[in-house]
Amino acid sequence: TRGSIIYFVIADLGSIDPMYQYSLEFYANLFNRCIDDSEASSDVSQRVQTIIDYATVTIYANVCRGLFERHKILFSSLLCFMILKQRGEITGDEWSLAIRGPGAMERNNMPPNPRPEIIPDQIWDLIYAAETRVGFADGSLPFAKLCGSIANQWDRWKKWIDSEDPVRTPVPAPYDESITKFSKLILLRCFRDEQL
Repeated sequence: TRGSIIYFVIADLGSIDPMYQYSLEFYANLFNRCIDDSEASSDVSQRVQTIIDYATVTIYANVCRGLFERHKILFSSLLCFMILKQRGEITGDEWSLAIRGPGAMERNNMPPNPRPEIIPDQIWDLIYAAETRVGFADGSLPFAKLCGSIANQWDRWKKWIDSEDPVRTPVPAPYDESITKFSKLILLRCFRDEQL
């Protein structure tokens, strides 16, 4: 599974720059070499984990050697995100909102935008979509009542929005504990897009 995730991320690099063309044969040889070179163990589960760890790091390093500097962070991010998606730590709705946005929205059912002079309609759509669409496997809704929180606690939100480092600054409670680090990217996309 990890091998296929890595391969498809590498295969997608060609859409970033046509120079990034990696054949399946190149990848298979590299992956097989990782299996041969990784530390042996008689414990099957330990051996599999060793291969996964070794192959991930080795293939990442090999591919990075052929990437432009500006694309290395993109490659590492995509690789990380795809691994987290496979583990179920990033939901499909989170991924879709972070990458594509909310799509067409029926604004009649949405609460009114409390700060239309500051929050554009498209961003309010994204905020409402996060509140209503993102849910975790345990049934929790990490962005529950987000629209109301922004409307009623604008000073707290404004302080976070205007902070020098919103990536490391906690978002207002209770979202500082209810959302994942990836979910925070949705909020950054809403309010501090340049930080993405």
